Amino acid sequence: MRMTIAVMQPLISRRYTTQSLTTKVKKARWYFNTGLHHNNPVLVEDVMSQLQWPAAHRWSQPQMIERFRHRNFDEEFFRYHDGWIHREQDDDGNPAMETLGEYLSSNQSGQGIFIFVSEEGRRTGDWEAATLDSIRSDFLPHPNFAYPPADRQAMLNVDAIGSSHGFHFHNPVWQVQVEGYKMWYLMPPDWPADSPSHPFGAAPLGADGKPFLHPNACAMLKQVEPPPHAFSCMVAPGEMVLLPHGWWHATCGLSNYTASVGGWMAEQH
Repeated sequence: MRMTIAVMQPLISRRYTTQSLTTKVKKARWYFNTGLHHNNPVLVEDVMSQLQWPAAHRWSQPQMIERFRHRNFDEEFFRYHDGWIHREQDDDGNPAMETLGEYLSSNQSGQGIFIFVSEEGRRTGDWEAATLDSIRSDFLPHPNFAYPPADRQAMLNVDAIGSSHGFHFHNPVWQVQVEGYKMWYLMPPDWPADSPSHPFGAAPLGADGKPFLHPNACAMLKQVEPPPHAFSCMVAPGEMVLLPHGWWHATCGLSNYTASVGGWMAEQH
């Protein structure tokens, strides 16, 4: 399916469609590392309209609260140098869990609490598979460069205002913003880290050479200066981020309710 691509500024200034690329691409990693303008991230406009996703009219906050009223989610947050952490509820180490409605009404987003459900192919757990299966028809068809749904490489992100994923990097992904606005902060893959062998918890180095240890990226809106050479991009509903392999990125929820969905684009290790 033909899509119009509007690239993130200031890295790229070209505009083109995916049709000329995807007809020649056989491997997702090649597509991201070579096909999308020299391994730079891009932003695709008007995705839900082009793909005619039901999510466009089924993922409002009241609708999703009702659909997930009987499903409890882990409360998670991000911390350098540990990556994603399940918030513990009691001394026995049991994870804190709540429904989507409880999460959105609890005002914990200032602590960086978010909901994140990710599939990992054959290693996908039953709970993750069932959660995404319950809404999978809302984000079909997938873009023609993504894994097919049967491969189970999807991910769902729900954030309240002020919730955040700190800087990290991983294999290439695509992510469509369905509801709400989200700020992305991006840095190139070769930016130095304090622990380069630990991609899900390493911290990028700041201008002074010290680790940038701000796990909530929303702090960069007003409180702290981003690392040098970082740039930001506000992603609106209907827009899709294509993030190549190894790019540093951090996000901040700008709306009281944000929901995005996408998938992994390369075999995870």
